[in-house]
Amino acid sequence: MIVDNIAKNPGFLVLYWDQAEDIRDTSKQKVLHEPTVSRQEYRLSSGSIKQIVNGINECHLAIGIKHNLYKKIKPIKGIVKVVNLFDGEIEFYGRVLSISMTMTSDGFAQEIICEDMLAYLHDSCQDYEKVPNKGLEDYLARIINRHNAQVEPHKRFKVGLVNVPAPSDTPFRYTGYDTSWETIKERLINKTNGYLVLRHEEDAMYIDYLKEVGDKITGSPIMLGANVKTATRDLSFDGLLTRIVPVGADLDNGSTSETSSADIIREQVTIKSVNNGRNWLENAELIEQFGLITKSVTWSEITSPDILKRRGQQYIDNLKTILASWKVDVVELCLIDDRYVKFRVGNTHQIVNAPMSGIEELQIIEKTINITKPQSVSLTVGSSNQSLSMFQLQQQEAQKTMEKVAADNAAKQRLLEEQTAKANNIALLESELSQYQVQSESLGQEILTLDVEIEHLDPESDAGLVATLTTQKKVAVSKKELYDTKIVEIQTKLNELKEIGNE
Repeated sequence: MIVDNIAKNPGFLVLYWDQAEDIRDTSKQKVLHEPTVSRQEYRLSSGSIKQIVNGINECHLAIGIKHNLYKKIKPIKGIVKVVNLFDGEIEFYGRVLSISMTMTSDGFAQEIICEDMLAYLHDSCQDYEKVPNKGLEDYLARIINRHNAQVEPHKRFKVGLVNVPAPSDTPFRYTGYDTSWETIKERLINKTNGYLVLRHEEDAMYIDYLKEVGDKITGSPIMLGANVKTATRDLSFDGLLTRIVPVGADLDNGSTSETSSADIIREQVTIKSVNNGRNWLENAELIEQFGLITKSVTWSEITSPDILKRRGQQYIDNLKTILASWKVDVVELCLIDDRYVKFRVGNTHQIVNAPMSGIEELQIIEKTINITKPQSVSLTVGSSNQSLSMFQLQQQEAQKTMEKVAADNAAKQRLLEEQTAKANNIALLESELSQYQVQSESLGQEILTLDVEIEHLDPESDAGLVATLTTQKKVAVSKKELYDTKIVEIQTKLNELKEIGNE
């Protein structure tokens, strides 16, 4: 959701209302945080927002004793909205959940925890209902209608777009006595793997249930050295299965008198009768990799062994092995560079970190925003569960990448050693050249001096001295010629070395 007429300025405006009924009345709007002023009366001591895929977003705020709203925030009824002043996007919109008092080095403060409007689904509960399976839109509508019947108008939702394909092999769907949120989470999201999205419109709050969310972002990777300050890659094998026992509905064997006892365990539908007497299904590839790990998986609405086996086979075929995720602290470079895209929950980015995993394309599943430091963002990036083949491929690719990095580093090291050796040779040759040039110049001066002295002597009367000086001159000339030859040789070697370096 975007707010119009917002200045393009990094920072977050945090607004507050005493109750949801007041949010359209600007005269009852109060300021919790205004980043463009320095007065403590209108600034948070700290604040953060956690945005989550298929979860309820949270907002944590702290205000000091000098704040204008200190001890004036109302729990449960109070409403908080956080607006991104850079792009006008509403980053958080929800109610105050709890308030606590703390004391810090700066004095007393109030810590305020908020949850977004999806949390209203905690305020109602469902009832037992067995209804014909008419698809997920019908099922979600029944849950929302029952919720709306129990809550105030500002807590009500409308069902928006539903495009998640639903299994059609079960004739009925059920609701129990859980809260509306627990029912949606357990019986809808966890079973059909869609995305629940809250959408604010002028006329109402809409709940969409979508097959996919976010965009695939190209040209704006999450890369160490570019926009990543720290990065951690986690691999979790919790919940790993290699063999499952599919279990269906209770069998009605006529023992109705036993149903009143809490200690009674009822026999349930299994696949023995349609699976050669075996009650299990397995993934041979996973067993070879990880061994036998058996757990039961229950579909309480399925009464047919054939349908149960079919559902169990789909489950085992799509069985995932590990949960792979990244936790990264990044800089929101879009605030200063238009070439970068804003990080949004649901979007898919390339993660580039060769030594840890090579290059992966993963979805942002959680984002934590620092309200007082808008450039600092923490992300949890993952592809939920990975298949064995993907796990093995990534391990192989990571190994190849690490080998390539090692080879590249070795090549760079060799090049560095060669460059160092060449530089040392050049320095040595230049030193020798300088010495030879000094000797040659000195001998040149000596030869000139000897010539002058010989010219001033009488060849007859000074014949002995002339002969001695002439001999000295010949020695000097011979030495100079030797040094000049060395100078030419060294200059040739230097030119060859420098030409190799320029190729």
